[in-house]
Amino acid sequence: MGLPQPGMISAIARDLAKYLTTTVEGKPQVMIGPPAEAEAKAADAQPVINLFLFRFEPSAFYPDAATVDPIYLRIHCLITAYATVASSTTAGGSAETLGAGEICLRLLEGIIQAFHEDPVRTVAVVRTNPDGQQQTLQTLLQIILKPLTTEELNQIWATQGDVHYRSSLLYEFAVAPITPWSGRPSAKTVAEDGRVIRVDGSLVNAHGDVP
Repeated sequence: MGLPQPGMISAIARDLAKYLTTTVEGKPQVMIGPPAEAEAKAADAQPVINLFLFRFEPSAFYPDAATVDPIYLRIHCLITAYATVASSTTAGGSAETLGAGEICLRLLEGIIQAFHEDPVRTVAVVRTNPDGQQQTLQTLLQIILKPLTTEELNQIWATQGDVHYRSSLLYEFAVAPITPWSGRPSAKTVAEDGRVIRVDGSLVNAHGDVP
């Protein structure tokens, strides 16, 4: 079975993963997926940052938009850090041992600093449409730090099996355009169609007649 083509959502995740890998001190490995999958990497010596894109919301609702127009999404991402106890040498030459918890806090602070300094990114993806022609999609992505309530935390981590809660950040990526394939005909909108559905489920036109 062939893999699906890259789209804007996966391009955003990959771009941000690459950015954090090269920007956050410690050169952490960045994974994309549920925290339960990243837990297996927690025993490795290399620090791990996990991106969990878990909620996708329309940025607005446009009833008159055509089916060939993009739909714009706001993506919510839980970012979690993993680490083990590590030793390093300070600037003065003395040895320093840090616990996993403190290393994770340093990683999270590095993420906040990186996104604060660079809150807008240009993300592009190239794909091949059904006619065999290549399309280049591009967007300006705004990165917004969001509050995370105790209830939201409980709901997210309760779905991760036996994985224990770890300190995390919540970011919103806005907006991600999901662009239809070029060359496909546009279907009618509700306003253009003119038909309505009765309470009994029957379909009628604007004059009450069955089409």
